[in-house]
Amino acid sequence: MAMTLLRQMQQQSPPPRVAYNLVLEAAARAQDRNVAVCVYTEMLWGRDGDGAEAIGVNVFTYGQMLSLYANLADGPAALALLKEMAAQGVAGNAFTYTSAIDACERSGLVGETERLFREMKEHGVAPTVVTYNTIIARRAEQADTWTEALDWLAKLEASGIEPLRSSYAAALNACERAEEWELVVELTERAGSLADTTMWSRNLAALIKLMRHEEALAIFRRLREEQTVPMDEVLYTLALKACALARRPYGEARALLEEMRAAGLAPNVVTFSAAMEACNGDRDSEGMPNWEMALELLREMQAQGVRPNTVTYSTLMDVLTEAGQWQRALHLFMTLEKDGEQAGATKSVWLYTAAIRACAQGRQLETALALLREVTADPARHGAPNLCLYTAALDACEKMGNGSLALQLLDEMAREHSIVVDDVACGVVISACRKAGLVGDCLRLLAFMLNHRLAPNLGVYNTVIGALCSQPKYVDKAIEVLSFLVASQRPRNANISGSSRSARAPRPNTQSYSQVVDALADALRWDEALRLLQEMRDAGHRPEVLTCAKVVAACEKKQRWKEALQLLDDMRKDEYSFYELELLDQVFKKLVGVAAAGLRSISRGGGATEGGTVESTAAGTGVGRQGHELKEVEEIDELEMPPSSSLLVGKEIETKAKASVHVASESSDR
Repeated sequence: MAMTLLRQMQQQSPPPRVAYNLVLEAAARAQDRNVAVCVYTEMLWGRDGDGAEAIGVNVFTYGQMLSLYANLADGPAALALLKEMAAQGVAGNAFTYTSAIDACERSGLVGETERLFREMKEHGVAPTVVTYNTIIARRAEQADTWTEALDWLAKLEASGIEPLRSSYAAALNACERAEEWELVVELTERAGSLADTTMWSRNLAALIKLMRHEEALAIFRRLREEQTVPMDEVLYTLALKACALARRPYGEARALLEEMRAAGLAPNVVTFSAAMEACNGDRDSEGMPNWEMALELLREMQAQGVRPNTVTYSTLMDVLTEAGQWQRALHLFMTLEKDGEQAGATKSVWLYTAAIRACAQGRQLETALALLREVTADPARHGAPNLCLYTAALDACEKMGNGSLALQLLDEMAREHSIVVDDVACGVVISACRKAGLVGDCLRLLAFMLNHRLAPNLGVYNTVIGALCSQPKYVDKAIEVLSFLVASQRPRNANISGSSRSARAPRPNTQSYSQVVDALADALRWDEALRLLQEMRDAGHRPEVLTCAKVVAACEKKQRWKEALQLLDDMRKDEYSFYELELLDQVFKKLVGVAAAGLRSISRGGGATEGGTVESTAAGTGVGRQGHELKEVEEIDELEMPPSSSLLVGKEIETKAKASVHVASESSDR
């Protein structure tokens, strides 16, 4: 239409240049290259091409042509036009340079951006906020250049030009796509007064992703009190979500719902679902979620004409399951199956997942497997099986200790449904295999996780170590796994990879060490148990008293009296409360009897020969009758028994010591 009007004007009198430029603007918006080139040529050379009717071009003409090439993502054409513009003696302005930069950015000629940016400064053309915004927006759109968008935002902030809200919004988009939630939070704070309701919603969502729920609630309260931005349904819904995940009392969620209504905001299905999830945070005297409030919310939303959806019902089923009401959760699932569309939710894979979780809670493995087969048999109706669905089924296997079925399902989800397993699914299967005694499979799954760059957490490592320690033939493998955890805490040689190791295995804890020490003690490998016990202390972990007792017992059984007494003394110095421990009580009596017999033999100076036993040094003692052989006399002499007051603390143990020595003395005298 603009072109038609231009032709009508040409029939009456030569149109002014502004008419041609307006047609160019329309052509640029419509991305019509043919019309734009035709009009531009007429302006340069006239309608007949002889130059007689040429009206010439100006900077606005080139601005619209460059805008066209930007919309067409034709960077080479834009660069060629800039050269032609210089040849025509037309000086560029911020608009022409910004349009040329936009064309280059859209066509992937990002290397030209820096050059054009320098050129416009050299020609005395100051970049505007639109120039910066253009670069920020284009870099933010690409997965491989989103960090450059943040760099250009920083340049804008340092330039002295006031950024626009859209400057931060574009950068936020880039960070969200990259799942860089910390940067989303930082950018919102940097935006300051420019941040609007949408940006703060993104901020709260990022904090929830980061599990910083209390901080999200604090920011929501601040926004509400300061009234710097309008509060909308999204902000309230995110606050309810934070309440749920922070396990806040349900009263806070209820207050938010009432506050929404008072502000004229109507809770929608997402809001009610978030409030329903908050029922998990309200616990009764036994620490169970308040499932009755969740059911009341369902009735309330139905009464207000808000139709529940799949998320609502799956959330409600999860609340019931967490509260131990797994039968009610399954009943709700069956009701939805019967009512169908009238209930507002179809039997999707998400509802099946919630139902299988209920089965796992109730240890109904057969029912869980039947529900899984319903989904896999008809994915067109229920939706494609996913990781959450199979993880719920694996959890049912784990609770029943069915490691073989868990392994089968893990293979099935990857082989038949191309589901990429994660560390959670593998961890559940490892736990199921441990319960089933499938120790080798635990180790193989751990190797699978490491080979596929999954990140086993400390619970997975401890489960594997515990499984290996449960069978004597795998104890050495348990030592290898623990050694791997310890070694992974040390930075690797920077010359190997160019930097220190970025991702390390979790730091072993007391349980990690104790399981291996216990296994070594049970196997009577006293020397290795002692070394690992000391390594455990050096790493800052305090061994459990029972672990120390097992090592003492192992030393006693292998007749390492000196080591056993030394460990007892270490326990005394570390202020362990072990006087009532039956195992140590028995071991200590034996040790005192052996020490008494050895010292008596030395004091008498007779009968003891190298390699002699209790029976040869103190024939007939109670300790000798129990078959405990004494080590060489020289070793007993080296023990340098300390006074009872320094070795033992507490009247009860001192009394036991005196009684044991007295019994040994009487037996020797006899």
